[in-house]
Amino acid sequence: MRKKKKSEARIVLRSSQIAPWKRILFVFFLFLIPVFIFMFLEGILRILNYGGDLRLFISAPEEVSDYYRCNPDVGKRYFYRQVTVPDPPKDLFLKKKPKNGYRIFVLGESTTAGFPYGNNLMFPRILWRRLQDTFPGMHIEVVNTAMAAINSYALLDFMDEIVKYKPDLILIYAGHNEFYGALGVCSFESPTQSRLIAKVYLRIVHLRLFLLLRDLISKIKGLFSKGKTKEFEDFTATLMERIVGKEDIPFGSDLYERGKEQFRRNLEDILKLAKRTKVPVVLSELVSNFRGQPPFKSAKGGNFPLAEEVYKEAQNLEAQGNYKKAKELYVRAKDLDCLRFRAPEDFNLIIHELALKYKTPVVPMKKIFEENSPNGIIGDELMLDHLHPNVKGYFLMADGFYRTLQKEGYISEKWDSSKVKDIEFYERDWGITELDTIYGNLSIRWLKGGWPFQPKELQNTSLKNFIPRNKIDSVALQVLIDEKIGIEVGHLKLAHYYEDRREYEKAYKEYKALIYTIPHEVMFYEGAAKMLIELKKEEEAISVLEESLKIINFDFAIKWLTHLYLKKGDIEKALMYLDEASSTLKKDREFLNTLAHVYIVSGQFDKLYRLLEYFGPRKREILKLIKYEKGTKTQAFAENYNYVAKIFLKEKDLSTAFLLLSQSLDLKETGIANKFIGEILLFRKEFDKALLYLQRAEELGLKDPDLYYNMAAANYYLDKKKEALRYLKKLKAIRPNHPDPSGLEKKLKLVRE
Repeated sequence: MRKKKKSEARIVLRSSQIAPWKRILFVFFLFLIPVFIFMFLEGILRILNYGGDLRLFISAPEEVSDYYRCNPDVGKRYFYRQVTVPDPPKDLFLKKKPKNGYRIFVLGESTTAGFPYGNNLMFPRILWRRLQDTFPGMHIEVVNTAMAAINSYALLDFMDEIVKYKPDLILIYAGHNEFYGALGVCSFESPTQSRLIAKVYLRIVHLRLFLLLRDLISKIKGLFSKGKTKEFEDFTATLMERIVGKEDIPFGSDLYERGKEQFRRNLEDILKLAKRTKVPVVLSELVSNFRGQPPFKSAKGGNFPLAEEVYKEAQNLEAQGNYKKAKELYVRAKDLDCLRFRAPEDFNLIIHELALKYKTPVVPMKKIFEENSPNGIIGDELMLDHLHPNVKGYFLMADGFYRTLQKEGYISEKWDSSKVKDIEFYERDWGITELDTIYGNLSIRWLKGGWPFQPKELQNTSLKNFIPRNKIDSVALQVLIDEKIGIEVGHLKLAHYYEDRREYEKAYKEYKALIYTIPHEVMFYEGAAKMLIELKKEEEAISVLEESLKIINFDFAIKWLTHLYLKKGDIEKALMYLDEASSTLKKDREFLNTLAHVYIVSGQFDKLYRLLEYFGPRKREILKLIKYEKGTKTQAFAENYNYVAKIFLKEKDLSTAFLLLSQSLDLKETGIANKFIGEILLFRKEFDKALLYLQRAEELGLKDPDLYYNMAAANYYLDKKKEALRYLKKLKAIRPNHPDPSGLEKKLKLVRE
């Protein structure tokens, strides 16, 4: 027994004598085991691409591979319990920022994303167009990262990535989703009400192991809930309804104050990061529908009156003409609404406080909307629902940001006033069609068919009674109810529909709407240009095609710009685009015809001969007439066509010569062209037509021995022998020894005898 105790003592003694560095090494390797396991599993999940790519920006498709685009899957960071996940607009920006580039990123929620319309009506798109026109020598980029149902957490999360892409300016319009938006204090998509945990969540959401764990927990929770949660249950529920966790947030309550603090601290963190990275920010006041949207829900809380009662008092005061007091009470009623779908005025105070602290400009959006509303009270005149503007409202928002940028001297200290056009100019000729209006109205109809506009127990049947009256109604309804297609597909369907019916003006407007919706998709520019060419609006077609080349060089644009500038007589630009033609385009028959004509009018006859010799007899298939625009420049081309025609006449290629001479006459009527066409028609034994051209040549003052001989021949074969003899005498008077291949002299002498 004593021996055993002694041996145990020796073992303890030996272990206590292990060197400290060995113990540290042992503990270190012990720690590395779970780390290696974690890294191994994370690596496997990444190889399998579990959870997808959740970066904010990814490479654009191959045809525009020089660009980054907003990732359509980025919303999966915040939404994992929804049937459909919101996505940002399809905005692109260059991977390599040009020296003359100015890059603006926009942060926001559904209003900034342009709901309920397509991307063609979101205020950042309108702003971008105006800035492009104001600074034509710069490459302006306005990248909209906005999504529905997000809040300041997502904006703060995006900022970490945005600052890596060399922004020159950041614009922010957000705050309405602060309570119910993803990760908000009362959101269905919030794993916690702790801001610290929420920020940690946003850091680890990029780990695939975390995504796997999150999905497993969600599925297990779904199994035990037995259908009691809102997850995937009611497909008629709007996102507005599905995103809400805890509903009631009375004014001044603990939840209300936590939401305010969440907004303040997140917005301040955004401004701190912007200041640290030296990126200027422009904030905006928040606007919502005061008069047209009564409080969703009234609830007693503290010493505050019921929201519904305050709203009714505001209506009474407005009816009495006391607009100032009525406006105050409308705003008060909105703030007392315990369903927080509209940002309280406290948020505008926070925006101004932080803007003052960080020396950040604020767009006076409330003032802008009030100035454009009856009696200064924002209502249905500018709003479609509780907070989303109508078309007029979105143009006002764009104008508000534009004027603030101009006032603060962003982009340039001095803006060229000659290029600064009023917002009404853009509103009159914007890329929108009836489809946008109907689709927007149907979307609002759907939204208002659900909670909180209707009782929660009622199923949303707002579209069941909608009967399409025409093709546009049918397409709008299809786009709305089919989640697999967007409004872009609707515009494209209508464009093809109108094109088939030869309603080119309507088709063009659909393509124009598509250009304003997805400005980097060149197929829409191609469609628009085709319609404009059909409508004989070639100047507008040139403008559209040149705009498309700012994105990427493609054959259709090069082909038609070369052709259209040739028709205008602008050979310098025609040659410029000709030099950019691809090898594939140089096999296109229509382009080869343009190429041949450019060579003729530019005097590059050697290139013309090589081109036509290459095609041999097929050159007749290639050369076609071009309808030039009438003008001084194009008239000068007639001599070049005559010169080339003479060569083909010598080679006995009468068909090619006839085409070139016809082109010459279309440009400018000359005696020489009429004479040569008369000769060709005489050879073809079309004597009546030949004589008309020959006579016209004489009328134009041409005194040519060959002309007189051919006129004598034409008259002779038309049995006008006296006229034939008269022209033969005129010929003898100026050239007695002129050849007589038809033996006219002998034949006419016989007549005289």
